[in-house]
Parts: sequence; C-alpha cells; structure tokens
Amino acid sequence: MPLESIAIIVLGLALGALVKGVSGIGLPLVAIPVMAGFIGVETSVAVMVIPGFFVQSWLVWTHRRELPALPSLGAMMLAALVGVAAGSWVLSAVDERWLTVAMALWVGTYLATVALRIDPWERLRRAKRGGPVAVLAAGMVQGATGISGPLIASYMHALRLTKGAYILCANLIFQVFMVAQFASLGALGLMTWERIQLGLLACIPVAVVLPIAIAISRRISQRLFNGFVILLLAAMEIRLIVRIFA
Repeated sequence: MPLESIAIIVLGLALGALVKGVSGIGLPLVAIPVMAGFIGVETSVAVMVIPGFFVQSWLVWTHRRELPALPSLGAMMLAALVGVAAGSWVLSAVDERWLTVAMALWVGTYLATVALRIDPWERLRRAKRGGPVAVLAAGMVQGATGISGPLIASYMHALRLTKGAYILCANLIFQVFMVAQFASLGALGLMTWERIQLGLLACIPVAVVLPIAIAISRRISQRLFNGFVILLLAAMEIRLIVRIFA
C-alpha cells in the first residue's frame, strides 16, 4: 500500500477518534468511508471492530462513575443482543435502502423537533420500556446495515443525559453491538488473522488522539456539547440521504 494511502487512513482514524472522544459517537462513521476507498468496505468494517471496541472500553472506563444515572441499563443490553441477532435476519429479508430510509426519517424527525423547539419526547423519557425498545430497533439496524449511531445518538440526546452519562450509555450499547458483530464476522469467516492485525494497528492512532478528545470533552460546557451532538446528527442525516439516492 502506498505511503500516501496509509497516511490518509491514519488521518481518518485520528479524526474519527477525535469526534468519538468529544461526542461519544462517530468513529466508524468518519473512519470507515475513508478506509473503504483504499482497502474496501468489507475489510474496513471488519478492521473497525477492534479499534471500535477499544475506544468504547476506554470511554466506558473514563465515565464509569455515571453508571447510576443510566435508565433500564440491563434491559437495554439484552435488547441490543436481540436486536443485532434480529437485524442479521432482516439483512437477508429486507432491502437495505428501506432500512436507511427509516433511519433517515427517524433522525430527520428528531432534528425537526429540536429546530422547532417542540418536545414530543417527554413520554419517552418517562417510559421505563422506552430505552429497550429504542435499543432493540438500533440493534436491528446495526445487524442489517452496520450503522446504528444516528438512532442511538438521537435517543440518548432526547433523554437529556449529562455529558458523562450520555457517553457512557451510548458506548456500553455500542460495546454489545461490537461483540455481536465480531462473533458474526468470525462465524462467517470474515474476521481473518490479517484483518485482526490491521485492527490492532488501527488502535495506535486512535490511542494517541483519544486522550486529547476526552480532555476537550471535559472542558466544554453542557450547552456546547449538546450543540456539537446536534451538528453531528445533522451531518449523519445528510450522509443517510446521500446514501439513499446514491
């Protein structure tokens, strides 16, 4: 692989780690498109599992003191496992474009409520079953398309969690997704030793940038953090729409 290609891949990983450390989401959404142009989509998705789990473990440990603030955590973890398993079946039965359309409608609707300053999410925040249902849906999308960030991000933002609780809860769910994805890729013979090695190497630029991103996250206000998440959701929405019509 040319040195220029390696440099671009490292830059994509570093940028993804920066976004992830500040907002709690975004590493695969930033890094995979960059990597896919050089090593292919399938390899990029497989390689990203290891640094993804590495980052999530780091962020969960960093914000572990926020654990008591999380609603229905056990039920959400179980729902994540069931959702990924169901999503694998959906992948074989439903056109991926319709799943992307559904995700774009979800995120677009949430952004519209924020822009119009209306709050239809009060009942969802109070509902004890709201979290598991949302995570179940996100798990199905993860299993079917590999992209669940927009659903998780919008639901967690609607809960109005603090920065630490938001990052902890989102990454605990993503960890379950990564474990299920690693098992699925291994069962399908797609998690080769070469890809595992690439995944371990990908952890290096991520490990360099992540502490900087966490430090930035701790220094910004809750209002600025919320604004950053909204901007990230808007970027995700644009990417989903482009994917639908591509």
